[in-house]
Order: sequence, then C-alpha cells, then structure tokens
Amino acid sequence: MTNEEKLVAARAEMALLKTKLASIAKEVFEEGIAGLFTNFTNVTQFSWTQYTPTWCDGDVCEFSANKQDITVVFKDSEEEVEFSSWGSRNKAPTTDNEVAAKEILNFLGKFENDEFEQAFGEGLIVATADGITTEYYDHE
Repeated sequence: MTNEEKLVAARAEMALLKTKLASIAKEVFEEGIAGLFTNFTNVTQFSWTQYTPTWCDGDVCEFSANKQDITVVFKDSEEEVEFSSWGSRNKAPTTDNEVAAKEILNFLGKFENDEFEQAFGEGLIVATADGITTEYYDHE
C-alpha cells in the first residue's frame, strides 16, 4: 500500500469513527436527558442555543454550543429561569430548582461542541421528557 493509499484509508476510517462517535454521543445524551427528567420531576423543560456566529471580529467563526447558559422551566412556576455555570461554579445550590439546574449544567458539560452539532445542528435546543427538538434561533 502506498502512502497515498494509506492516507485515503485513514481518512475513511476517521469518517467511520466520527459517525460512530456521533451515534454513541446522541444515545448517551438521550439516556442522560431521560434520567434528568426522572430525577428532577420539578423540571418541565430546559434549553440552550448552539450556532456558528456570522461575525467574530476578524477571527474564524466556529460552531459553539452555549451549554454553560441554560433556560429551565419548572412546574411550580412555569416561568423560564436562566442559569449560567459562569456565576454558579463555586456556589452551592440552595433550592431544589438550583440543584436541578446545576445537574443539567454538569451533564451538558460532558459533551464536546462537535457532538452537539452532529446531534442537533444549529438553533434553540429544547429538551422535555418527551424528547429533544431543534427550533429556529436568530442569533443576529
């Protein structure tokens, strides 16, 4: 096998591995989401945005899942409550809702941007006990 043929074969193998990784990540993600709704019955839904910005001040624009900033809807209020891992990293949760949000943030933090993009594409990702949907999101 020539070096060029080895390169072609390695690329094909890498493509298969990426497909396999995406499939496994989505399966783990869906199982984890179901577990979150089982463990935190006070959560109706949670969501986050993910997209490739159209302007990056001259830098290369890269896809990013905004998994550190989530919106959660709780059964007791039906209001959207925003949580961010930036402000709560060292803060202990004090309510059941904060515990749920912290667990959701921790779970989302286990996944890479590529896995989010392959699983859900760009938009507003909404997770409920019934499943996960991708909705249009205008990030301009």
